[in-house]
Amino acid sequence: MDIVLGLAVGAAFGAALFLAALADPDRIVGTLRFRDFHAMRVIAVFVLAGMAGTYLLSLAGLAHLGVKPAALVSVFLGGCLVGAGLGLTGYCPGTGLACAAAGRTDALFGVLGMLAGGLLFIILHPAVAAPLDRVMNLGKVTLPEVTGVPAAVFVVVFCGAGAAVLWLSRRAGRAAPVVLLFLLAGAGCAATEDRPATRYSGFLPDYAEMSPSADGEFLVWSRPGLSLAKYRSILLDPPEIWLTEETRAEVGTATIDNLIGYAERSAREALGARFALAAAPGPDVLRLRWALTELRGANPYLTPIAHVVPYAGLANEAVNLIAGERPFVGGITVEAEVLDGGTGERLITAVDRRVGTNAVTNLASTWGDVKDAFDYWAKSGVRRLDRAGLPPKP
Repeated sequence: MDIVLGLAVGAAFGAALFLAALADPDRIVGTLRFRDFHAMRVIAVFVLAGMAGTYLLSLAGLAHLGVKPAALVSVFLGGCLVGAGLGLTGYCPGTGLACAAAGRTDALFGVLGMLAGGLLFIILHPAVAAPLDRVMNLGKVTLPEVTGVPAAVFVVVFCGAGAAVLWLSRRAGRAAPVVLLFLLAGAGCAATEDRPATRYSGFLPDYAEMSPSADGEFLVWSRPGLSLAKYRSILLDPPEIWLTEETRAEVGTATIDNLIGYAERSAREALGARFALAAAPGPDVLRLRWALTELRGANPYLTPIAHVVPYAGLANEAVNLIAGERPFVGGITVEAEVLDGGTGERLITAVDRRVGTNAVTNLASTWGDVKDAFDYWAKSGVRRLDRAGLPPKP
């Protein structure tokens, strides 16, 4: 009975491939050459419908998800081999079998090549494939488990974004490659962006009187009527570490020290180019104390998804709108206070948190988002001190 059912399902699948024009090798090669997006659109419909259908069936208890280990290197190399086979023959395993059953000789040779490749894989698996499976293997994880975002959000976002891209690419006609590239490149024009702080560390004595800055970028308090015109230089204290023990253990001391060193160099270069830097406190010295209070690196293996998968860029932006920030990006929070170097009087306090935007410049980088945030704060600090009246160096 199982054999009969399997043959029936296989025959129906093959017929569907022919009806959808996916059994035409010219269509497949045209897709790889960015000339014919019919196959890509049909496959995207299959994937999105399968995602939604599987999720609904699992909710009803009618389907069980067997999650495979996310062995990223093996999956990437396997995808490259499948893509090469598609380009050389115009067939994938499904379309190749369907066309071979329909009597196409070229498809028959393609199927024989697939069988030979499968046999070669079995022979080489212990020595080649098995070791690769252990490289960058994230285990049996899903996107909801990694990000903490409910599965329903991913289903709705990916299906909605995928439908939007399908509609746009169809409307664009031959300009579809330009539309897709625009959507992919548009994911994050700036390297980082502001987000509300998730915790207060206690580095600052009081957070109650802080409010959003005039431009809405961060929380700030400043002494009423403040002017920095009387100060002649600025003393930059070394950044302090007010991270949780869990974050310290996860990130590691060496990485934290490296990031702290980068932050201090970035701040000194930016401030020193505009203002005089002091070596010690004094009555005409402005003192800046600051602390790193939250730190999270990006996932260098998963962030490229937004730039590689055609509809993932839109889905990434939709997750950002719904959940508050994009998945897998880096994030950092800094708390700071500006003091009178002579009296120790507190003049300004501020808290700011920034997260990555999946910028192309930080593709596959764990700490690129964090370093970009340090650079942003250094330049922004110069502009804000300028506006507050701190005189430039002679």
